[in-house]
Amino acid sequence: MTELWTTVARLGQAGLQALAWLGGLLVFAVASLGTGWKYPGFLNSVCQQTVMIYRRCFLPVVFMLLPLGAMLALQGLLVVKAFDLNRLFSGQILNALVREMAPGFAALMVAMQAGAGLTAELGTMTVRQENLALKTMGLDPVGYLGGPRVIAVVLATLLLCPVGIVAGVCGAFTYAVVLKDFPIQQFIFHMSDLIHFSDLWLAEFKCLVFGCLTGILCVEAGLQPHIRSAADVGKAANKAVVRCVVLLVVANYLLNTALYGLRG
Repeated sequence: MTELWTTVARLGQAGLQALAWLGGLLVFAVASLGTGWKYPGFLNSVCQQTVMIYRRCFLPVVFMLLPLGAMLALQGLLVVKAFDLNRLFSGQILNALVREMAPGFAALMVAMQAGAGLTAELGTMTVRQENLALKTMGLDPVGYLGGPRVIAVVLATLLLCPVGIVAGVCGAFTYAVVLKDFPIQQFIFHMSDLIHFSDLWLAEFKCLVFGCLTGILCVEAGLQPHIRSAADVGKAANKAVVRCVVLLVVANYLLNTALYGLRG
């Protein structure tokens, strides 16, 4: 009986720690986004960080979605040929890319490529006590450093989603039309049969949520005061990426249920 209550107590303690961590993230998000715009050079910093993240993640997103689009074409051709449904082929591929593949993998690439870099950069600044120097000058590191980077991650994720869609369509086109002689007229003319213009906005909304999660998690991890060495920087970056991947998967499921599951 004692062991049972000990297990329950540990689970309750872990739950309280998780709630405290989520509450800390919320406080950090409000502090970084609510005060960052007040500091000089805010817009310039946002633009520089957005361009840097976009350039860093552009090729990884393209190289990730190109083979994914070809994979969708490979599996889709097996189905449409078996049931003689060629007119649904390209529409189904675009539907999967817009609703699921492009937003999800764009966010994952930003988290793994740019998010880890942001955590490492800010963690290194923490080790060098540059954050303390900013506080001495009257600048809050959370707003001055964190605010522009969180917004930059969001903007870069939003911009990379269309890149992923185009790359996926190019991969599917190359495999189906170029390599497998699928009729190009059917591929092009029926591409929008299963997609609506609102789905593009919903995909961008998903990227907005994913970008907020990625930016807040990675920037918050890099500004932790307990980072004291290069080893701590590496651990913080690794932990931030793992948390991003897990939360992005959970958020993707919840958003899909809310946006598509209830709508049909």
